[in-house]
Amino acid sequence: MISILFSLILLGSFLSYSTSTKVNLSENSALDVRLNNAFKFKNQLGWMIVFISILSFTLILGFTSGILIGLFIYAISISLLVCIYPLHIVKTKIVVLFIFISIISEFILNYAS
Repeated sequence: MISILFSLILLGSFLSYSTSTKVNLSENSALDVRLNNAFKFKNQLGWMIVFISILSFTLILGFTSGILIGLFIYAISISLLVCIYPLHIVKTKIVVLFIFISIISEFILNYAS
């Protein structure tokens, strides 16, 4: 569940970051083009996903620890996006593979014992 929430926070951060007008982003990736065509309110959707994920962290881990861990993961994800996304180092397939492996490993660790 934690890796799913981490992935949702990363998605919400990406949606909010890609709508910024202060950053010059080239729309070269297919994900940017699809998101720009599909969603008119990407920024609001991104913030909603982040808020729901932090709320889910508070339900799972408790009030204070849920908020602190959620904000900590949000800070990590937004700093990763700001540093790595403009360089086009990481491709979409690698991110999807990483999320898939983390979800599979979480299910194995939770339900194997």
